Amino acid sequence: MYTHLRYGLSRSEWDKLIEEWIFIAEHRTIMRESILDGMSHGEIAERHNLSVDRIRAILRNDRHTLFEKAEEMIKERPA
Repeated sequence: MYTHLRYGLSRSEWDKLIEEWIFIAEHRTIMRESILDGMSHGEIAERHNLSVDRIRAILRNDRHTLFEKAEEMIKERPA
């Protein structure tokens, strides 16, 4: 299941969060490929010529920020 569906946010809402809160351009691309496109760590690593371990580290660090902001976005929605 795509992460963006699990939180109930639209693709455009995730894209906005990624753009606003992930500050390194390559990391934004990696996050979009993982969260929005559902690409595997191996596919992303190959595309960016990075190790799978490096991709995992980027995703682990940046997902924490995104998921925190996603939860804030959900709480701010009108009931």
